[in-house]
Amino acid sequence: MSLFVALALMASGQDIIGTRTPPMVVQRHIDASPAVSRAVMAEFAGCVVRRKHDLAAEVVLDPGQRLGSEEGRGLFISDCMPRGSQMQAKATQVRYGLAEALVLADVKKAPADLSLVAPLDHPPFVDRPMPADVAADPERVTRWNAFAEAAQAYAALAPIGECVVRADPAGSLALLRTDVGSDAEKAAVGALAAVLPGCVKKGEQLAINRFNLRGTIAINLYRLARAPRLAEGAK
Repeated sequence: MSLFVALALMASGQDIIGTRTPPMVVQRHIDASPAVSRAVMAEFAGCVVRRKHDLAAEVVLDPGQRLGSEEGRGLFISDCMPRGSQMQAKATQVRYGLAEALVLADVKKAPADLSLVAPLDHPPFVDRPMPADVAADPERVTRWNAFAEAAQAYAALAPIGECVVRADPAGSLALLRTDVGSDAEKAAVGALAAVLPGCVKKGEQLAINRFNLRGTIAINLYRLARAPRLAEGAK
C-alpha cells in the first residue's frame, strides 16, 4: 500500500475516524507560503493551549474525540489568530497543532520507560456511505474519493508516528522544539530518518512532509508521555 500522506491534511475534509467535517475558518486574511501557514498554526495552537489547556489535551489524548463536536468547537478561538492572518484548517491539522503546543507546554524531557506503555489505540479510517446527492455529481464523487484516500493515509500514519517516538523519544522531542522551516528542523528530521525504515511495513511507500511528520510525532509523543506505565511483570 502506498501512503500519500502529504495529501491528507490539504485534501481531506474528514475527521480522523471518518466523519466528514468542513474546514474551520478564522476570517483574517493574508497570503501565506506553506512555511508561514505552519507558523500561523503553531501560534494559534499555542494560544489555544494556554487558554483551554485541558480541553485541548482531551482532544489530543482521545483519538475518538471529534473537533466538530459542540465542545470541540470551543477550541476555535478567533482572537488566538495572529493579526492580519487567515487560517483555513482541517480537523487533522488543528489536532496536529494542538498536540505540538501541548508537548511544548507539558513535556519537559523525553518520556522514559516506553516499554512499560501499552500500544496506543489508533482507530482505522471508516468511511460512511456516499450520499445520493454526491453520487449524482461526478465532481463531488471525485472530491469524496480523494478525501477518503487522504484520510485513510492519515490514519495509517498514526502507528508509524508511535513507532518513531518509541524508537527515538529524545530525537522526536528535539524535532518538536525546533522552529518550523528552520535549519534545525531539517537537521532533526534528518536525524529521525534512521528510524523511519524500521517503522514502515515491508513494501510500503511513505510520502510525508514535515508538517505531517511533526504532527504525528507530536500526537504520539504526548499520548505516550501521558499514558500509564504498566507494572514490570505485566509487559
